[in-house]
Amino acid sequence: MARKRAHRRAVLPMGDMFAVGGCDCSCEGVATEPCSPCNIPAQNLVLTWPALTSGFIHFTSGTTALVWNGTNAWITACIESGTYLSNNLYFQVEFACQTGVYYITLTMFDAAGCNGAFEIYACGNDEAMGFGLGTMSLSTNTCSPFSLLFIPSGAGGSCVAPNFTITP
Repeated sequence: MARKRAHRRAVLPMGDMFAVGGCDCSCEGVATEPCSPCNIPAQNLVLTWPALTSGFIHFTSGTTALVWNGTNAWITACIESGTYLSNNLYFQVEFACQTGVYYITLTMFDAAGCNGAFEIYACGNDEAMGFGLGTMSLSTNTCSPFSLLFIPSGAGGSCVAPNFTITP
């Protein structure tokens, strides 16, 4: 069931701004955001995904910036990538470190795009934000060099999404 997307941006706990030194991600002097199992480079990151077709949803492969907010969260621009039914597919990915734990959220939108559009659905691993349609789980991680792979999971494959890789 489609629902109107509330214009929200996650308000995340400030925590430590970032840790300098002791970098476990081969950042070579780049500050990091403390998180587990790997500290995250405190800078814009890169989000990459492969093509995926599942039923009436088709993602084309792509790469985009995850823009750092200066504290503990990253967000993509609104991405047009593929089709939903016979319309263009738009989505946005939010990535954060809250209380030392990774959170990722994929939100997909109908043909109107991300601003004021109807949300098709969202999935992620932040149950506190109410996403119960499926999850994105951390599959593999490498701290040096920094790389995270999130895969869709959930009962019956209810999170229809490509794998997402995050790198500096």
